[in-house]
Amino acid sequence: MAALGRPDPHRVNARNRRELGGWRVDSRRQMTRRLDLALGGALALFLVGAVRDLAWHATHDAQKAFETGSTQVAVHWLLWAGALALLAVSALAVRAGRPGGARGYALALTAALVYVPLSVWHFIEHANGADPQLVHLLIYIDSFGLVAGACLALYGERLRRAAYGADGRWSRG
Repeated sequence: MAALGRPDPHRVNARNRRELGGWRVDSRRQMTRRLDLALGGALALFLVGAVRDLAWHATHDAQKAFETGSTQVAVHWLLWAGALALLAVSALAVRAGRPGGARGYALALTAALVYVPLSVWHFIEHANGADPQLVHLLIYIDSFGLVAGACLALYGERLRRAAYGADGRWSRG
């Protein structure tokens, strides 16, 4: 019950509640925490997929035995799932106008959008028995952009505050 005409903190109205892709969010801070948690999970999934891919390539000679379609799915599914999760979380964050990590989320979204056609091109080339060096190079560069964007989204604002302080001035440490 509200005391002395103050609003009841347990009652939430439309002004202080946001909709974000089906998530009910009470505040910008809660929205930021949920997006950061989802981004961290997506990044972890992508990195585990990358490690699995590198481990497979370290134990198999890709020059002699090209990857078939089923082998590619078995080896790359974690990587693809991580990239799609990064794409979805970044798109939600950009759509919601998440404060503090907007540049990182924009970079991660752009890199994820580029990663999709590169992965399709990579899959087709390997399924046809080719070893596409250009696609590998572009995927490595784009993967770096995905990881850099996610890290910038997660830690960029914290690093800026640590370097410049709350007042926006450079702190000399």
